[in-house]
Amino acid sequence: MQRKACRFFPRPLHGFTLVELLVVITIIGILIALLLPAVQSAREAARRMQCGNNLKQLALGMHNYHAAKEELPFGAIRFVGDEAEDAVRGSAYVHDHGWYSQMGPYIEQQAWYDSINFNKVMFDAGKGFGNIEPRKYRMAVFGCPSDRPNWAHHGHPTYERVKANYAVNFGNTNYGQQDVSDVTFKGAPFSYRRSSRFADIRDGLSNTLMMAEIITTIGDTNPPHPSTGWSGPLSETMASEGGQVFTGWLTPNFSGSDLVVRKCPLPENLNGIPACDLIGQYGDTPLQAFAARSQHSGGVNASLCDGSVRFFGNSIDLEVWRALSTAIGGEPIAGDGR
Repeated sequence: MQRKACRFFPRPLHGFTLVELLVVITIIGILIALLLPAVQSAREAARRMQCGNNLKQLALGMHNYHAAKEELPFGAIRFVGDEAEDAVRGSAYVHDHGWYSQMGPYIEQQAWYDSINFNKVMFDAGKGFGNIEPRKYRMAVFGCPSDRPNWAHHGHPTYERVKANYAVNFGNTNYGQQDVSDVTFKGAPFSYRRSSRFADIRDGLSNTLMMAEIITTIGDTNPPHPSTGWSGPLSETMASEGGQVFTGWLTPNFSGSDLVVRKCPLPENLNGIPACDLIGQYGDTPLQAFAARSQHSGGVNASLCDGSVRFFGNSIDLEVWRALSTAIGGEPIAGDGR
């Protein structure tokens, strides 16, 4: 019996056509576009939470300071007109210590605190036991991950320093804690030349702001001079130029400009802060008003004097915000805009 020849018919190969590949790529692109905002939102939520945790640590540090010394740290050790009162310091009051340099032992930074020479202004540039190295020391707890601590005058022997993302509450009006127009200054947890006690905060610790976020300015150049890109007192937390505080005069992330003295840089140098409103020279330092600001969408993190941390919306009523910033105002507080 003759066997029939068996023919081999190869199985046809299947693959994607160009059109099918383009469809798949398009679908993947759409999915990524849909998922990316959610991923970014989750990341920002984590950054905002970390920022709030930083404020919580600093608030606890303030409580530890108060427990040890029975008062809060001073917001500024000296003020306008004090330049000649202490020859040891030998510099303008704006270069002297504020609350920032007091916090080391109470936020687990004892070694950094021990490196500071408190017989010299914070901007002292003296060799040996001066304050150059402490000014350059960057601590994670002072930086919000949605923004960043920024250098000022990087590499300059006198003025190099780090800016931070948190400031203390100086009340409802301005840096000089003065009455403004028909608005009466009604006390604050922090001040200049003196310290406050929790007992002085008669509005209640849970009704009074302690600290809030600020945005660090960028664009500083070397050497520092008003004709250069120095970003002025905004976010200058290291000394006592005014940027170490915020006031309730302006609402969180105020759409207008802060009231500052000295150099007003171009808007692109301000890290998103509206261009500052120049009000004069160093003698006008008390007139300054700095808003609480953040890179978060919709508001700022702030701590209250009881140690709690809350997120306050940009839509908060101005009178409510000012009431929260006072220590002895006795105002009713409702509708905080969270």
